[in-house]
Formats: sequence, C-alpha cells, structure tokens
Amino acid sequence: MHGPRRARRPHLALQQLESRDTPNGTMTASIAGGVLTLTGDDLDNSIEVQQTGPGSITISGVNTTIQGGTIFTGVNSIVANLADGNDVAALFGAVDLDFDALPDFILPGAVTINTGDGSNVFGLTGNGKIQVGSFSYTGGDGPDAVQVFGGVGKGSKVVGNMSVAVGIGFNSQGPIYADTTINLNNLEIDGLAGLKVTGLDGPEVLNLTDVTVARALTADGGADNLTVSITGGAFGTVNLKSAGPSAGYSTNALTLTATGTHVTGLVTMKSATGAALYLAGAETGPITFMSGNGGAGGGFVEVDAGTSTVHGNLKMTGSRLSVYTRTGGFLNVDRALSLVGTGSVDLSLTDGSNVTAGTVTLSGANGASFFSSVGALAPVLTVNGAMTLRGWTADFYQVGGEVVIAGKLSVVATTHASFRSDVPYGFNAPRANLKAGSLLLQGRSADYTQIESYATFATGLSVIAKEDAAISAYGRDQIEDPANPGTYDPSIGSTITVTSGSLLLSGGTSAEMFQGDGVLTLGGGMTILSPGGSASYRADVGGGFNAPAPKLVMPAGNVLIRGGAADFRFAGGVATVGGTVTVLGHDGGSFVSDFGETFDFDFHYTDLFPTFTTGTVTVNAGVSGAHFSTFGDTFTAHGNVTVKGVGGLTRVYFQDQAGSQVDGDVSVTSGGDFDSFLAWGPLTVGGNLTVDLGSGANGFETGIYGGTTKVTGNVTFKSGNGSDTYTLARLEVSGTTSITTGAGTDAVYLLGESKFTGAVTVDTGTGADLFAAGTALPDPLGGPDAFPAGTVQFDAKATIKLGAGNDTMKLGVAGDPDGKVVFGLGGSLAADGGLSLGDTFDAAAGQFDAAKVTAIGFELP
Repeated sequence: MHGPRRARRPHLALQQLESRDTPNGTMTASIAGGVLTLTGDDLDNSIEVQQTGPGSITISGVNTTIQGGTIFTGVNSIVANLADGNDVAALFGAVDLDFDALPDFILPGAVTINTGDGSNVFGLTGNGKIQVGSFSYTGGDGPDAVQVFGGVGKGSKVVGNMSVAVGIGFNSQGPIYADTTINLNNLEIDGLAGLKVTGLDGPEVLNLTDVTVARALTADGGADNLTVSITGGAFGTVNLKSAGPSAGYSTNALTLTATGTHVTGLVTMKSATGAALYLAGAETGPITFMSGNGGAGGGFVEVDAGTSTVHGNLKMTGSRLSVYTRTGGFLNVDRALSLVGTGSVDLSLTDGSNVTAGTVTLSGANGASFFSSVGALAPVLTVNGAMTLRGWTADFYQVGGEVVIAGKLSVVATTHASFRSDVPYGFNAPRANLKAGSLLLQGRSADYTQIESYATFATGLSVIAKEDAAISAYGRDQIEDPANPGTYDPSIGSTITVTSGSLLLSGGTSAEMFQGDGVLTLGGGMTILSPGGSASYRADVGGGFNAPAPKLVMPAGNVLIRGGAADFRFAGGVATVGGTVTVLGHDGGSFVSDFGETFDFDFHYTDLFPTFTTGTVTVNAGVSGAHFSTFGDTFTAHGNVTVKGVGGLTRVYFQDQAGSQVDGDVSVTSGGDFDSFLAWGPLTVGGNLTVDLGSGANGFETGIYGGTTKVTGNVTFKSGNGSDTYTLARLEVSGTTSITTGAGTDAVYLLGESKFTGAVTVDTGTGADLFAAGTALPDPLGGPDAFPAGTVQFDAKATIKLGAGNDTMKLGVAGDPDGKVVFGLGGSLAADGGLSLGDTFDAAAGQFDAAKVTAIGFELP
C-alpha cells in the first residue's frame, strides 16, 4: 500500500486586517483523548496548523512561540482557545489523503475555535477535500474574518453542525468601520442543526458559495447589519434576523442576495429596520419578509437576470416596501405575492422582465402602486388569481408590455385611485395589452386612462369615486417616421372590451367618459352616474392624422347616464347599442350623434358621419332643457325616442344624410322657452310622432332641407302660449294629424310634398295666426323663398280652427303648377276663422278644389 502523497501547500487567501510583523505571543499545544488543544495568550498569536497525514498535525508559529510540541499524531479533533489579541489561525492540508493529487484536511471529530476580543483571522481552507465532524467558531469583540472552503467538486463537508458566533464589531463603536466577514465555499453541512451564525453587535457579512445545508441556515446579526450573499448551493430552510443598521450604513439592517441557489423550505427574513432581498436565478420555498415600521423601516426585493421561483407565498411587511425587476429578471411565485406596509408599497417591472404569481396584494397605508415600462423588450405580469392595490393613493400604471390577471383587478384608494395603460414613446411602438377578469377602480377621486392600448375585462369594468370619476381612452401622440420624413405612425385609439359584463362609471361630483377613436365593446351595459354633477359619455374623432373615428359595440346591453346634468355624444364613427339608451339629468340632458373631422398629412380635412343603431332612446333633462340631435349618416332606433325637458331650451334635430329611423314612437315634451323640433333629413317613424313644446316662441320643422318625414302612426304637434312657427314640408302621415297652438301669433305652414292619409286637425288658439297649405315659405329677411310652393294632399277630413284674432288662411298659389292643395277620395277641408272681424281667406289667390273646402268666419277679402 502507498501512504498519503505529499502535496503542494495551498495558497492561503486570509484577510489581513493589520500588520503582524512584531514577534508577539505564546501558544501552548497539547493532546488528550485524540483532542488537540491549542491555548494562546492575550497577545497577538499567529499559527499554521497543517495536516500531514491521517490524524497527523504539525503546528508552526508565525512570530509566535509554540510550547508543548509542534507535531502530533492520533488527532481526531481540534480545540483552539486563542484568548484576546489580534490572532491568526490557518488550518489546511499538506498531503493528499484521497488520491486526487490535492492536499486534504480530514478529521472525524470537531474543530472548535474560540477567540477573544480583537481582530481575528481564521481559515480552514484547501484546494482538496475539507471534512470535519462538526465546526464551531466563537469570537469576542472586534471584526473577525472566518473562511472555510474546500476545492471545487471535492465533496468537502461538515458531517455534523456548523456554528459561527461573534461579539461586538467595530462598526457600532466606529470609526474605524470594519465588518466581521464569514466566507464559506464548496462545502456541505449535514447536521440536524445545520449552519448557525450569530452576531452581538457590529455588521456581519456572510458569503456562501456552493454551500449545501441539509437542514437550516440560521443567521442573527444582533443589534447591527447582517449581509448574506449566497451563490449556488442548496438549503433546507433559511432564517435571517437583524435588529438594526450600524453607523454609517444604510437603513437596511438585513440583506440577502441569492444567486442560483435552491431553498427547499421557508425563507424568513426579519429586520427591526430595513431589509433587502436580491434574487437571481434562485428557487425557494415560501418567503416571509418582515421589516420595521418606522421611518428607517421597510425594504425591497430586487429580481435580477435569470428565473427565480418561490414555491409558495412571498409575503412582505414593514413600512416602505418594493418588489422590482431588472432586465431579464423573471420572478415566479406559486401562490400569493403580498406587500403590506405602513408606508408606501410598489411592484415595478422593467424592460424585458416577467413576474408570475397566484395572487398579488399591494397594500400601503401611504400608497400602493404598480408600474411597468418597456424598452427593447416588453415586461409581462401574469396573475393567476386576483390583484389588489389598496392605500391612501393607489396607482396602476402600465407602459407597454403585457398584463394578464385571471381574477379581479382592484385599485382602491382613500384619496386618489388611478389606472393608466399607455403606449411607449417611439415610432410605431407596440401597444400595451391588459387582460383581467374585472376591474374595480375606487377612491375619493378615480381616473382611468388608456392611450393607444388594449384592455380586456371578462366580467366588468367599474370606476367609482366619492367625488370625480373619469374614463379617458384615446390615441398616441404621433411620431414622424425617421426613415420616411413627412409620414407618421398610426394613431387609432384604444380598445376597451368587457366580454360579458358591464361598464360602471360613478362619481359624486362628476362622472365623465371620453373615447377618442378606438373601440369600446361591452357584452353587457354601460352605466354612468353622478348624482351631484355632470354625467357624460363622449366619443369623438381623434386629433391625429387620418383618425379612424370611434366605434361603440354593445350587442345586447343598455346605456344609462344619470346625473345633475347628463349627456351622451357620439361623433364620426359606428355605434351599435342592442338595448336602450337612457339619459336622465336633473338639470339638463342630451343625446347627440354628430359628425367629426379628420385630416391627412397635408391637412386636407374630411368629414366623418356616424352610423348609430340602438333600441329605445330616452332623454329626460329634469328642470332644464333637453337636447336630442342626430347629424350623421344614419340613425336607427329599434324602439321609441322620448325627449323631455321641463324648462330651458329644448332642441330636437333629426338630420341624418341617409336617413333617421325610429321603429316605435317619437315623443318630445318641453316647458316654456324657445324650443324646437327639426326633421331636416329623411325621418321614418314606425309609431306615433308626438311633440309638445309648451309655451314660448317654438319652432316645428320638417323637410325644409331635404328628406321626407314619414309617420306610420299619428302626429300630434302642440305648443302653448307664444308665437310659434310650424314649417312642415315633405311630411307624410298615415294616421291622424293634430296641431294645436296656444295664444300668440302663430304660423302653421303645411308645405309641398306633404301627404296626410288620416284626419287632420289644426287649432291655432287666440291671436293673429296664419294657416297656409301648398304655398311657398317666405324668407323672413325678404330674400328668395326659403321653400317653394308645392302640393299638399289630404286624404281624409282636415279641420282648421283659427280661433279669436285676425287670422289668415292660404290654400295653394294661383297659377303655380305645384302650389296647390289636393284631396283624395275621402279628403276635405273645413276652416273656421273664429269670432273676430278681420280674418282673411282669399280663395282666388289659392289653388284647390273648391268643392272640397268649406270656410266660415272669414271676413276678408
């Protein structure tokens, strides 16, 4: 057999803290029962302990006297009691014990090192294998340096437990500031108690590289900083604790850096003040991160490049708390990612990073926020359950990238809550994309904003505020193409989709939604409420080049807008509402479908006319005037249109180019003011047309600017006291027609291309009134006629009552081939000029079938 081979002595890399040139100190060596005991004095001792064979130890002093012998055999364990002083002890192998040509240090028993006060340096190192039964290092006050490492891949281990305990370091006493440093490399620790590191005061630095601890790593920094850096290796559990930071240091009393390491069980970090956790390619069990609640409390988790996985929860508590990712950093949390702080908390994703969690909770007494930003690579957040932000303020801000939340996204604030999904800056930058089960945005004020982005919610979108609530969705600020000057990237607006639920916008003082271009798709309804202020929905053509106009898609849901003032306005695009549109204002209400404008790169403008399709439309303006206007390509209501305004100006306009269609009834009711009903484009009413504008100088008008108004049911026009004007051209009524005016100088014109199939009743009340049928409509300023004379046809009896006052009746225009009144088989006209003596009907000036006309009470001409 061959004995151990002599190997080259390894180069030691011990930390030299100060000069040791002066010969100093005495060391006594003895052995009993296989235990080699080394005892130093209170002076500076420096020794080297070499293993020269199995159980063989050689001791040499460096400027230190060795008493009791220097060569020992039969050594199983080593105990070194170094006492006070700045001591240095180096243990290493001098021979190859496992036939790999590298020196080894192998003892079956324990290595126990006890140092006193002072700046001590200890090393158990080698390029070969290091193996001892157990290891214990106990130091006094002063910054110590402890190193234990074997060669890479040599299977070095501590068979039992390993512990390092140090006293007070310099930092708590400083200056001079210095740390206690513990370096462990290429080592396996198999004991039931694992690896335990404790410090009394002063900062401790623990560096572990390729260290495997079968059970627990436990480290307590005492009343000062503890910094732990782990690279590679594996651990059963990790339990770290520290009371507070040292003088001259940051507020982070506890720091853990885990790079490429694996922890099977729980990772616990507890700091009385601040704490920091750095993850880079680490895999752990649940993480509990507890930091202080004071001004120096809080902490953060930084995820660096690589994939880090937490099997379980990652829970953080303290004051100011953050989780943020660096480029290329991927964080996977199997269950809950939770930050609960007494200050502010935030989750931030940077360019090219990903976070995946079961649920996410961000709860900060001073505020909670989520932020993601994109550069060359898009960040991705995936939440398999719900995500909640809650705090004094709560802010969700996504710039590019992708967010997928399977459950509910809740952003709830005591004061201001905000949601913002934005497109990154840059030519044709990719849009942000968010998908969530639903969204609740709630606060004293709440602001939802989308800029050139996608947002999809499966079951609902709710923005609720005690005061102001707003939803804004619009396109990007366009950027010139650097490769093609004079052209710009497209700005098409944002896309909001609620797949099967509804949109709710509610604010105590205002609730306002604006959509510039883009697409709003709602599987359910849209409700906008503001009991104390303005409630409105506005969709308009965007302000960019070649804007596409907005699109509203609601296949089945209803629209309800209710507030102090309530308004619905859609311009330039395509809107489909399968249900009803209801606008209820206490002090004003409006429904408007209007045209918008866009322009090309040369600023040539183009009008964009909307197409609007809905069910029933109801506008109730409360105590004020109501406004209803359609000025698009087409408007179709598969139900009724009801407009009601008690006071103020009420305006109702149908002026669609290709036509307006109401399958049911049209009903307009107003109080006393200068109100108007105007049908300027083609209008088809499947039911009845009823308009009561009340008192005031009101106007009723159909067909003057082209387009026929066709009413399948009955027409009822009514006005109260005041000088009212009815200019009704191209009006076709299948049912009855009733026109009633109150006192005042009223004018009723039944103009050309009008046909009345049912009975007609006109009652103008008192005043010097005018009834004219088939005549021209004069220009009030004396210019050419506003509408030419034309044929008016009555197929049933028409009854005209002009009431008291000097009234005038005209039927057609003599000599004008078009200006005439004609009658069907059952048609006739009976007119009564009333009781006054100055009523005028010049039959000779007209053109009609005299046999069909009966006129009484006319004194002139």
